[in-house]
Amino acid sequence: MKKIGSAILVAICLAGITGLTGVDAAQKNSGDSKTVNAILKRIQVLEEKKDEKSQAELRELYFALGQKYRDSRISAEQAMKLGNIESRKYVLKNTEPIEEVEDRILRLERRNFPEERMELDALYIRAGKYNFTERKDYRKAAEYFSKVSVGNKTGKIYLMEANSLYAQNEYEEAITDFDSALARNDDLSKQDIALCYWYKGYAHLKLGDYVSAEKNLRKLLEVDPTKKKDVEKDMVIALDEQGKYDEALEWLRKLERGEENRKFKLRRRADILCKMGAYYESEGMIKDLEIEYPDDELINLLKTQLYLAVGNLPEAKKYHEKDFQSGRDSFYDYDSLIFRAEFALREGNYDVALRYVDMAKRDPMPAYNDKLKGDIYFAKGDRHMASSYYSRFIETTQNQVMKREVKAKYEKLMREIQGQVIEIEQ
Repeated sequence: MKKIGSAILVAICLAGITGLTGVDAAQKNSGDSKTVNAILKRIQVLEEKKDEKSQAELRELYFALGQKYRDSRISAEQAMKLGNIESRKYVLKNTEPIEEVEDRILRLERRNFPEERMELDALYIRAGKYNFTERKDYRKAAEYFSKVSVGNKTGKIYLMEANSLYAQNEYEEAITDFDSALARNDDLSKQDIALCYWYKGYAHLKLGDYVSAEKNLRKLLEVDPTKKKDVEKDMVIALDEQGKYDEALEWLRKLERGEENRKFKLRRRADILCKMGAYYESEGMIKDLEIEYPDDELINLLKTQLYLAVGNLPEAKKYHEKDFQSGRDSFYDYDSLIFRAEFALREGNYDVALRYVDMAKRDPMPAYNDKLKGDIYFAKGDRHMASSYYSRFIETTQNQVMKREVKAKYEKLMREIQGQVIEIEQ
């Protein structure tokens, strides 16, 4: 390795003495471009290694190529003679100020010469990396990565673009790029692949696609089982929202001890047990939460949910009012509006209930809104509107427990409607 490093440094010296460019000197010293290409190949090998010796050797090669570029002022056309997009990327690494890189990008974009496309792609990658890691300007980073030609986009570039989009909460676009990275995974490490599945899982969770979230988190654990502790809470949420209550409780049981985990366990168990109809056990979890964390902001919310489920409307309204007065949420908070709609439904104020459901918005919009509207129209005696909203809920919900319940109600309702039609026709 020292021979290669010395050869290129000799080439730089020759360039200073004879007036030759760094490329010409290197080629003159070796007889052709084989020495440069060998160095580039060696760099590619070393970049995959993390040990100190390899990294030291890598720094020497970066320095040599960087010096060659900076000292000999290789033109864009001459740099292109190095043979591929990787060469320009390595030559620029840690040598050219980012302002110069961005200025050159603008010049090349204006000229739009096909023969300069590889250099432009290399500059896009350099600028994208700098904006992501140094400036934390994720929008600009994503913009640069997106401009790289599809033919020159490796799995790592797609991964960097996906991370830039994820950092801006652009989850759908990020998922597309994570998929592209996985499709071109030749240059991805095991850690990179695990990262793709991890953040894809998070992105789907943010979008309310709990089925896909669970699928990707499980793929992550296949690639890297050591991440199990990192995704346990997210897996609980994904399973809970699908109505896979027994599995969610099993994941909760395995959570490590600790104050934050303990609070999360009590909250989630109270919520899941209530939805399972295990009201006594749910009440016990709420009491434990109240004893251990008396100031927890979700106690009144959980009590509201429990008393509403058992049909104790006065107590449900009392704890909802306490929750509202605590300042945890506002009048226009999604949960607050849904509870108000539930109260109005049980009190027979159907138009008021519908207004509250229409006001209750969340991104993404929960399928539960359609179920609740179906319940309200059913109570009003409007079978056609009720069946329409139940049908929409069945199509969009990922909660299999609720889906089965509503589907049975919907099918019975449709038989009644069809029976009425037959009677009218007769």
